[in-house]
Amino acid sequence: MSKVNGLISLKEYNDMKSSFNTNVRSSLGSHSTDSVWWSIQDLRAYLDLIESESPNDSSSITGVSFNFVAKEDTDEKLTLALRPTYDERGVNTIYQAGSILDRGVNR
Repeated sequence: MSKVNGLISLKEYNDMKSSFNTNVRSSLGSHSTDSVWWSIQDLRAYLDLIESESPNDSSSITGVSFNFVAKEDTDEKLTLALRPTYDERGVNTIYQAGSILDRGVNR
């Protein structure tokens, strides 16, 4: 199994979640979500898709950017959109084309 970078403890998560609820969520209002869910199957399929859409080859995909976005047409506006990234002179840069995965709340 490969090493996973960026893992945190449950305590660290709980501290960050509490900080989010106190400092961010309260300003968003009661109709905002605090979590987004994807199935493993959907995530794998998305990774396969963005690798197939890569302008060069699948090795040019360096990661996925998770971007907070807002939907104006729903009560629960805050969500995430995933966008593929590539390396541009040492910087992970978001592709300006290709598939963007959006997930509304609690699907």
